Amino acid sequence: MPIISNHRPRMETCIQRGTRVIRGPDWTYRDQDGGKGHAGTVLSLQAVYRPYFAKQTVLVQWDNGEKGLYRTGYNQAYDLRILETAKSGRHLKIWCDACNLEEIKGIRWRCTECYAFDLCTTCYMNDEHDLSHVFMRVMSSHKTSKGIKMLPRSSSPHIPLRGSFPGAKVVRHPHWCMRNRTAKQLGRVVKTGQTPEQSIGVQAVVDFSCTLESVDFTEIICTLPGSGGHVYDGHLPNLGELETVGEGDKVLVTATPPEMKELHERRGLWDPDMVKTCGRKGFVNKRTNTGDFTVTFHDTQETFTMNSAALRKLHRFCLGQLVRISDDIKMVKRLQFGHGGWNPTMKQVIGKVGKIVKIEGSDINVKTKDQTFVFSSANLVPARIPFHRPKERSMAEFWNIALQMSEAEVDIVMAVASGDIPLVKRMLKNHPELVHHEPKPGKTLLSVTVANKDVRMMKFLVEKGCFIESYDEKGCTPLFLATDVNNFEGVRFLLEQGADVDSANCEGLTSFAVACSHGSFECAHYLLMHGADVNMKSKDDYLPIIRAIENEGRTILDLILARKEIDLKAVSTSLFMSSMHYAALGGNTYALTKLMEKAPRMVEAQQCNGNTPIFCAGYASSLKATEVLIKKGHCNVNAQTNGDQTCPLHLALYKENFHLIEVLMKNGANANITIRAGDSCLQMAFDVLDSIESEERCIKEEPFMSEMKKKWGHVGIKTNGDALLAYLVSHGGDLDVYNCDNITIRESLQLKSKDALLRSLDQIQSLTRKDIAKQQSTANYPPCILTKNCPGTVAEAEHGCSVLKKCTATPETKKQSASKSSEKSSTSSARPVAKTQSAGMSSARPVAKTQSAGMSSEKSSSSSARPVAKTQSAGMSSEKSSTSSARPVAKTQGARVSSEKSPTSSSRPVAKTQSARMSSEKSSTSSARPVAKTQSARMSSEKSSTSSARPGTKIQSARNAPEKSSTSSARPVTKTQSASMSLEKSSTSSPRPGTEIRSAINSSGKSSMSSGSQQKSAGKETTNACERGAGDSSAQNSKNKPSDTDECNRLQTELQHKNDQLKVLRSRVETLEHLVKKKISFACGHDVTRSIAELIPECPNCSEPIASVVDAH
Repeated sequence: MPIISNHRPRMETCIQRGTRVIRGPDWTYRDQDGGKGHAGTVLSLQAVYRPYFAKQTVLVQWDNGEKGLYRTGYNQAYDLRILETAKSGRHLKIWCDACNLEEIKGIRWRCTECYAFDLCTTCYMNDEHDLSHVFMRVMSSHKTSKGIKMLPRSSSPHIPLRGSFPGAKVVRHPHWCMRNRTAKQLGRVVKTGQTPEQSIGVQAVVDFSCTLESVDFTEIICTLPGSGGHVYDGHLPNLGELETVGEGDKVLVTATPPEMKELHERRGLWDPDMVKTCGRKGFVNKRTNTGDFTVTFHDTQETFTMNSAALRKLHRFCLGQLVRISDDIKMVKRLQFGHGGWNPTMKQVIGKVGKIVKIEGSDINVKTKDQTFVFSSANLVPARIPFHRPKERSMAEFWNIALQMSEAEVDIVMAVASGDIPLVKRMLKNHPELVHHEPKPGKTLLSVTVANKDVRMMKFLVEKGCFIESYDEKGCTPLFLATDVNNFEGVRFLLEQGADVDSANCEGLTSFAVACSHGSFECAHYLLMHGADVNMKSKDDYLPIIRAIENEGRTILDLILARKEIDLKAVSTSLFMSSMHYAALGGNTYALTKLMEKAPRMVEAQQCNGNTPIFCAGYASSLKATEVLIKKGHCNVNAQTNGDQTCPLHLALYKENFHLIEVLMKNGANANITIRAGDSCLQMAFDVLDSIESEERCIKEEPFMSEMKKKWGHVGIKTNGDALLAYLVSHGGDLDVYNCDNITIRESLQLKSKDALLRSLDQIQSLTRKDIAKQQSTANYPPCILTKNCPGTVAEAEHGCSVLKKCTATPETKKQSASKSSEKSSTSSARPVAKTQSAGMSSARPVAKTQSAGMSSEKSSSSSARPVAKTQSAGMSSEKSSTSSARPVAKTQGARVSSEKSPTSSSRPVAKTQSARMSSEKSSTSSARPVAKTQSARMSSEKSSTSSARPGTKIQSARNAPEKSSTSSARPVTKTQSASMSLEKSSTSSPRPGTEIRSAINSSGKSSMSSGSQQKSAGKETTNACERGAGDSSAQNSKNKPSDTDECNRLQTELQHKNDQLKVLRSRVETLEHLVKKKISFACGHDVTRSIAELIPECPNCSEPIASVVDAH
């Protein structure tokens, strides 16, 4: 049997000076604390400093200045509850998910219904998170994060918290004023609680005459209490109480009738019928909202709410298990009645550890050294003893042990190993003491047969009294050995016999940890069914989930993650590495994906040096793990460590993991981040390349390197090293950043006589900076319209018309109307517009919101229509004697045409209401001036006229009816503009780009309108006029209306100004396209995809509008 130390278990609530408390469940001192919910501070544990005081008492100073001595377990009474602890209960790298406190100190509140969600005491009491969720109270996360489950806060009462909290008025304590002479004695509390910087405990920040000081609560007295919110007092632990009873436990009522009455009267739970429950066994149903328990007694089916001090948990024991005897002599004597009685010699084994050698109901035979006593099961608790690694034995020592074995002992070991049950049965009949034979120290016959996976022999040995719980020199039990060899049937049999599921060996490994390491799914599943702790750490700080990740067992990992009690935030105390860090370090992408699904914030978990999981992926040179963390986890690619301020890009360059550089840079890595020494990533790249060059090593060519050599080969980028530098420079690397030597990279290259490389990189940087300059220059301009260069010649216009005609051959599906009428040698084409469009043979240029363009031509005229941002309509009708087109209006439009002789009218529905009338006579010149939302134009032709109104929402249509020697021009008003130019004979229109408001109208023909009886002759005159030239047209214009020339010049000047703004918009579009390719979002938070959707409202090929826009994230 190994050496056993008789250490005692630590109390759940460690009493320390500075612990903040409130009154507890057994309070009997009226309003000495200032009232219910008022806080105080523990000054000292009186039994330590003043032996003449009663044990288990503490001295407390309340915030109102009063002091008192209170019970912390004395006479089974607890007068105080813990509000906040001072220095104990530090939870390493466990942050609060509500206030983002970096590390929780004191009580940790774990949500049992959410993965990796924790709250500090302040947030828990202030109703953060779902009130219907059940939380677990964890006092320490050192070895495991198991705790006590609370009732939901939604069904628990709370009380207001008062005292030295923010807003309270305080004065300095008189004892402090005597030691420190100062005039600043009055103050106001600004802040309380723990901060990451505080390591000395809980303090208050007080404003003493505009001077902030951090003081202990014992150095101030509260004159006007402040509010600390409210507190669920029933969820707080009692100061000094070690809670051993929980839900689902079998308990024994150990209190006598007088004690029963006293324990329950002071809590208001007394019921005279409770006297009948003394000495009886029951079952704990649940925990109440005041910290008590409801117990059901099966023999009478009665249920009472009882104080936990009157109960004692009954454990399940098995042969060979280590147990600890209770140290309460008075209670042991009382419980021994009816179980062998009390023997004075038992006093020497009180509080010590022994081994169970025999079980008879509730009577347990415990062997301690050379003595064996019978104890009641209520006086015993399981003892998990930490084993130490044994010394390695030599072959001579093993040989001596074998020589000391008798012939019968050797024979029974051989018979058990061979599985010969009849032979073993005959040998045990002659030598029954051999059932406890140990071939090696602590290794029984059951351990021998477990390794052979012989379940029949295991059952036979247990029936004969073989120890189920036996510990060899390494602390391994038969259950541990059965799990180690993946003996599922043996594991199930031992657990059914009561084997301790969480027993650990000398390395701190439990059976469940071994199952995770070996990938034994069936064993792990059965161990979890029997209550195995999934958060139990070994001595090397490895959690079972970490062992499953390293083993790459997907089924085991899924089995663990299916249980919400798994603590994904738990880290090792040495390296502060979480399960996410280990998954990234091993390149286990499956584990990374599963962990991110359960706890997305774990991608930013930090080690003690600030390393996040993406750093571990960089150390492992795992490209897949890096991509998963960036694309699925959206981790910070520019995170820096605490010490030397290294970022993942620095690490990739330093480790020469050039295959990671592309995925880092494409997802926003900054090449200009500097480490603490002052070198940027670009400078480190130069240093690494110099080191490779000096060692005469080659750089493996990556895909981005070959692309850089193809793209920048003409400027001198030939090698892989140069391609790496070019890639960093083209993605924002700055040659003018200073390095650790306080010189720029440019100067460093000049000193190294690398002028050719410098010129190449400088040229790449200059081209890159142009894009950045465009982005900065257009950052304050919202995108309005997608623009393209306008054709400068008639040939280009005709070519554009032919292409657009092919693209728009199919009918429009949404609100779009197209009208085409041409006779003889006329051609019309229309291009897609936003939502609705009317297209004929017209040339329309992009505008911001409203635009009107009309164009009429006869015989040899050509035009092209171009897309606009939101609304545009272009109409054209070319006939022998008449042409009319409706002009655009902002929201409503109607067209009416009246003619005297042979009128033809057609009206169509519009969005709201508008009427447009157009009237013209033979030798008249009309100019329509568009307005912001409504417009009317009238036109009447005496002889033959045709009018049409096209429906649309936010649509304007432009019509121009040229007459004999007529010229029409529209002057811009607010949001619409119409420009008309009429040229006699043959005219050619040259479009000019416009940004927000523009229309160009070209009309040619000497005689454009005539009566129905003169159509043929008018057509001939128009044909002859087209052949004469443009000179007569200008002369005729100047004769009829000389003032229009100045107006056209002014209009051309204004359009030239708009052309400059058009260039700015083009650069804006290019910048947005660049942002989309780089997956960069705006600083304001607006989505780039939606901005592009506003620029391109419909498909340029088929004119189909956008169906939906989905955010990129």
